[in-house]
Amino acid sequence: MSAVSVLIRSDDPDTRALGAPRDSAPRYTMLLCTDADSIEAAQRLRHDVFTSEPGFTMADNGTDGLDADRFDQYCDHLLVRDD
Repeated sequence: MSAVSVLIRSDDPDTRALGAPRDSAPRYTMLLCTDADSIEAAQRLRHDVFTSEPGFTMADNGTDGLDADRFDQYCDHLLVRDD
């Protein structure tokens, strides 16, 4: 798995005033999932987020709590952590 640390800043001065100062260290780490365990973690997180939304239903197709489909093998799976 590859990791990149980034500081995401808003261009809006009102929003920037609420966030971190300009000279602060990176706040987020973006991970490119390249191994099966990390990809599964991303799929499980997607499933948890989507199914917790009011009114959203997901067909139980035997995915065991994963949001996975046939296109996943062609996708880059990213996780962003708040450090």
